[in-house]
Amino acid sequence: MAAFLVAIALLTGLPGWLAASIIRRHALQAGESPSEWIPFSLIPFAVARFRHPQRVLLVSAYLLMNLVSWAAVIVLLVLYISQ
Repeated sequence: MAAFLVAIALLTGLPGWLAASIIRRHALQAGESPSEWIPFSLIPFAVARFRHPQRVLLVSAYLLMNLVSWAAVIVLLVLYISQ
């Protein structure tokens, strides 16, 4: 079970990281300064000012993949603590 959750966290983290790097690059070009250490810090820029041909795909990938990977990490922590 734990190996499955680790695989899910890693495999969902990659598309989320890729979408975040694209959104972050556009935010820096627009003069924003998003934090790399605060989860979901790109949401205000992504929803309000982000313009890209695949905007819906990138923003939804950023949100969904980060939610799934964080959920897997939280479940792993709960399983580790409950042992």
